[in-house]
Amino acid sequence: MMTQSRALTALSLIEKRFETLYKEHIGRAERRKSVEQLNLGDNDRVSALRELEQIETNYMRIRRQKITIQDFELIAVIGRGFYGEVKKYIFIFFFKYLH
Repeated sequence: MMTQSRALTALSLIEKRFETLYKEHIGRAERRKSVEQLNLGDNDRVSALRELEQIETNYMRIRRQKITIQDFELIAVIGRGFYGEVKKYIFIFFFKYLH
């Protein structure tokens, strides 16, 4: 029963991930199509498409960045124990540090 539950959880996560990727792909295609449909000259259209491509590239680069502990601001140390300590950060994230 536990294996089936884990399989369903994994399936759900995979489906959500690919649904998000598909929606992003459709969004990029629609934005490109809207720029192409503008009444611009050839040079202006090419520069607008390049600018859109640069914006999309920067967005994808930011999305791929990993979140690190330096991205959060420490609010308080909640508890200390033999194995480590628990710290509270902004945005209600808690981290347990193990020695």
